[in-house]
Amino acid sequence: MQISVLTKIARQEHTHTHTEVKVSLNTKSRGGETSGNLAFLCCLILSSPCLLLPLSPCSLQRQQSEQLESSLLKAQNALQSCDLQLAQLRAELEVTLGHLIEWQRLRDELQVHVSTTQDVMQINLLAFNQSELCVELRPHPSSDLLSNELEPLRLSVTWSHDNRFRLQVSEGTAGLAEDSLMGRRVELSAALLEVMRCYVGQAELLSEIQSLRSSFAIDWRPAQHLLVYLKTASLVCHLEVEEGYPRAGRARLLSVRRDGQHVDTSGLKPPSGELRLTEWLVFLHSSPLL
Repeated sequence: MQISVLTKIARQEHTHTHTEVKVSLNTKSRGGETSGNLAFLCCLILSSPCLLLPLSPCSLQRQQSEQLESSLLKAQNALQSCDLQLAQLRAELEVTLGHLIEWQRLRDELQVHVSTTQDVMQINLLAFNQSELCVELRPHPSSDLLSNELEPLRLSVTWSHDNRFRLQVSEGTAGLAEDSLMGRRVELSAALLEVMRCYVGQAELLSEIQSLRSSFAIDWRPAQHLLVYLKTASLVCHLEVEEGYPRAGRARLLSVRRDGQHVDTSGLKPPSGELRLTEWLVFLHSSPLL
């Protein structure tokens, strides 16, 4: 038997798929060969991937509908994600605008404080960030005190979100005791003026102490109003400075210690009744009794 597959044609028109198979059989064989070869040919044709069953119009429409629904769901999910991101950006924008308004208000307040302070002080900005301001203050030159003779006063101002501030005098600067003031932000200007009043009020004392440091081994302890003079490695003199010195207070010798032991100072007779700090140190330095 001779078998030949003439054509296999797959054709799709619109929504219908047709498959045509033309087979020519030439049966010139003997006995049962024809039936066996025919069965083999049928199996070969049915197993061919080129022969597909046609899709019905309903099945194709359902498949397209499912694809559209899947695409629509993806688009809706993408739109929802964009809406969430937009809402988040709007919230962040509101927070940023709030910070900007707060910064502008703080800037205006600080400008008022600076204008008030500049009337009596020279101001040098050291650092500035979101929560802290560091400045260096120095009094304007006057007839009895040159501003460059006095160590500048360093202050730091920190503020919180509840409209409160903390004004800190830096330790060791200008010879003032380390101190801090706290209050509402509207009270900051008054606090600055109070610190500067104290600073200017002690300007003569602080200037004298700074001058003495270049000639004597001294340690100024502003919190105790105490000046410690190290005459030798073993001899230490303590002088008390009263509030308001030198105009309304005086300086006096409090004690003298040698190797930690108290030294009798009854024989020390200064040339005059009241001495300034500089005069006291010159007297103690030159006294043969010590």
